[in-house]
Amino acid sequence: MTPFRVTLALMLVMVAVLLAAGSAGVSGIIQATSEKNSTQSGTGTYWIKIDPIGDKHRGDQFILTSTTNLPVGDDVRIQIYSGPNHGPKNRSYRFYGIIGTAKVTKGSEDLNKTVFDVDSSKLKVDEYLVQEDAMQNYASNVALFNVLNATNQQYWIKINPIGDRKVGDKFTITATTNLSVGDEVLCEVHTSERFSVPWWGGHISQYVNVTNGDGGLNKTIFDVDLSGFRPDEMVVIESSEQKVATGSEVFNILDKQTPASPPSKTQSPVSVIGTCGAIIGAGLGVSIMKKQGGW
Repeated sequence: MTPFRVTLALMLVMVAVLLAAGSAGVSGIIQATSEKNSTQSGTGTYWIKIDPIGDKHRGDQFILTSTTNLPVGDDVRIQIYSGPNHGPKNRSYRFYGIIGTAKVTKGSEDLNKTVFDVDSSKLKVDEYLVQEDAMQNYASNVALFNVLNATNQQYWIKINPIGDRKVGDKFTITATTNLSVGDEVLCEVHTSERFSVPWWGGHISQYVNVTNGDGGLNKTIFDVDLSGFRPDEMVVIESSEQKVATGSEVFNILDKQTPASPPSKTQSPVSVIGTCGAIIGAGLGVSIMKKQGGW
């Protein structure tokens, strides 16, 4: 056998060995991946289904229940909070709600359940999202319900007239209301311009509590400091987060500086001389233009 044929034979043997080794490696990887996937899919699928809740009135005591195939003894985290796109929470950006846990217990028909007591007096009038999440296994579910006023009574807030103010003024804004003493009210002051950012030119946002008023009505009081504001038309908005009630009032912020005094009708000697000089100068200019043929 010639050296060339020997070399070619050796190369063919080496290629065959490499191909065999590669096939074994690839089949090993595929086998390992398949085994891993089959193990994960064999763990089963868990679920939670929250039972219908329905609207509630503030102060109602009710039980939140759900059915599940989670194992007995598992923990479920329960969160009840204001819906992100509804209600006065959008303005105040303050969380309010209920957070807790419930144990999975034995139910009926081979299903298990969770039971959670809810005191709606801890909630404000709003739309709420209920979210339940399994803590030991993966399962989750959500539901919605509304908390309404405890009675059919209509609540209101009436802001007393404010009048025009100046930049830097400090004063008190008052309002009358039929809200209960102790109820919390959000008070805001910002520009009334529809297409402006609310805090452009100055902005106030604070919470006050309703206090006893006169004539069987209650009241709100909050202090305003217009330092840092600029002249503009402003709107005051007071709103209750516990009961549906809103009031508004508009006022103007004027410039702190007083307007300039009108000019005097009697001219001073200096102004008379200046006026005469201007007239003489204008006459000389006309004469020069005529002599130079500019006219």
